[in-house]
This record gives sequence, C-alpha cells and structure tokens, in this order.
Amino acid sequence: MRKSIDGLAALVLSKFQSDFRLVADYFVQMRKNKQYEPLEETIKHVHEFLQLMSVMTGDSRYEDVYRTSGKELNNMCKVLDAVESKGLEQGILQGITQGKDAERISSIRNVMSSLKVSAMRAMEILCIPDNERKKYLALIEG
Repeated sequence: MRKSIDGLAALVLSKFQSDFRLVADYFVQMRKNKQYEPLEETIKHVHEFLQLMSVMTGDSRYEDVYRTSGKELNNMCKVLDAVESKGLEQGILQGITQGKDAERISSIRNVMSSLKVSAMRAMEILCIPDNERKKYLALIEG
C-alpha cells in the first residue's frame, strides 16, 4: 500500500527529527484544513529546506526568497511571509505591465481610428519601440 506525505498521522509526524517534519506537517495541514498554521520550530538547513519546498509544491518562490533573504528565514512563519510578499510583488509588477499594455493598445486604436492609419503606422506615430511592436500588433489583431 502506497502512502503519501499528506496522509501521515500526527504520531508519525512527531517522530521526524529533521526539517522534513516541517515539510510533512505543511502537506498534512493543507490536506486536512486547506490552510496552514506554521510551527514555530527553527529550520536547521534553510537552503535545502526551501529547495525541497520548491520542488514539492512546484512553487519557485521558495527558492527565490532564499536568494534575497537567506538565513533570516529560520522558521515557517518567516518563510511564508517572504513567499507571500514575493508573490504580491510579482502580482503588482504583472498588474502594472498589463495596465501599460492596455493603455498602449487603447492609444494605438485611437490613433488608427482618428488618423485612418494602420496599426504599424500608429505605433510609429506613438514612438513605440520597434522591439515591442510585434507584441502589440498581435494583441490588437487577436
């Protein structure tokens, strides 16, 4: 019979002495509660722990935060705060990019309509860099 990490009982979890116990606890809580209440235990091998969390969850933010925060991340509370902050930062940057793209597309369409010109000519008038024109052309036509 095959067992998964998230199916471990509390008694089995308590027997783990390494950082793996924190990983296993994360998956058990997520399966049972659909949320995670971090343990206050100190992570002994921070880099290896974050690499494992990255692989097990498929979320590269765990490794990304190690590069920026390093050994400061010595418990799951700090790790999750850093990962959440990294995700928020990425979301803000993505929102800014999407807003900029939407505004440019609107400007291109307005110039096309007002001056009765092609999308390429409108981008020339608006001084949109050559290396970005293909992206906007695809968005306008798509």
